[in-house]
Amino acid sequence: MLGGAPYGYRYIRKTPETPARYEIDAAEAAVVRLIFDKYTVEDLSIGAIARLLRERAGRHASA
Repeated sequence: MLGGAPYGYRYIRKTPETPARYEIDAAEAAVVRLIFDKYTVEDLSIGAIARLLRERAGRHASA
């Protein structure tokens, strides 16, 4: 069992009516798609992708 939901998902606890499950977190899933595209299509290094993500986070924090 995982300690928490993987990035891009959120854990939904079971209820009497439904089993426990993971649901896609749309905002985090967009970041996963961005990372995948930058790595596989644009051939960016992991370091370049990390810099890109930090720059994006900085822009969003100041907005």
